[in-house]
Amino acid sequence: MRWNARDKKENNDKNPAAGNRISHYEIIRKVGATGLGIIYLAEDTWKRNKVTLKLFYEDQKTDAQIKQFMIDGAEKALEIHHPNLLAVYEVGQVGKRDFIAMEYAEGMNLKQLRVSGRISNEGVIEITRQLCSAIKELHDNRMLAQNLIPEQIIVTHSKQVKFINFGMIDTSASTGSIESLPADIVSFMSPEQINDRDIDERSNIFSLGVTCTPWRPTDRRFTARRPKVSRRRSIRSHPRRR
Repeated sequence: MRWNARDKKENNDKNPAAGNRISHYEIIRKVGATGLGIIYLAEDTWKRNKVTLKLFYEDQKTDAQIKQFMIDGAEKALEIHHPNLLAVYEVGQVGKRDFIAMEYAEGMNLKQLRVSGRISNEGVIEITRQLCSAIKELHDNRMLAQNLIPEQIIVTHSKQVKFINFGMIDTSASTGSIESLPADIVSFMSPEQINDRDIDERSNIFSLGVTCTPWRPTDRRFTARRPKVSRRRSIRSHPRRR
């Protein structure tokens, strides 16, 4: 359900600072930024709990297709509840700016863990087990996870996996264009996705395998800076035997 703010006093600044409010969420601090918007740690003043708040940019530089892709995915995520899926609390709008309020999970994403060297093969197995449980929940609800990449997988300090399931699509939906997606996302897509073919649950199994297979940070068998190269490697390359 969307919430349209009427009190413009809460959003006077283009990019709110600590202490300002977006709807009923009070900004604590900025934690990051992407090409689509600013990410904040905030407090829900109604429930008195911490949340992660993504506030999208209003200007014309925002990629409208990817932005809508994320918003649609977040709205679908409102319907799914699972301990290994990052909860989405609200998808709303303040003035002309969309925002997503979601569960705050403190930890590191899978890519950061691998680069730090703080993950063992046993740890990967446990992460994979929890991810499989999350993906099964999506499949049981006739949903697919399209954005299954290491950056979307958070491992909390208590070693609980939280998959940020934005980008979910209906299994009955036809495929869309991936031309605007960056190479690091394309690298984890199945060949069917890359070739714009119809996909089903097996596509997620492929992405899950690529994402969770132990690899060195410098291993580039599926990755490249250019999307076309990533696509070619994903389709033609084979994992090395160990």
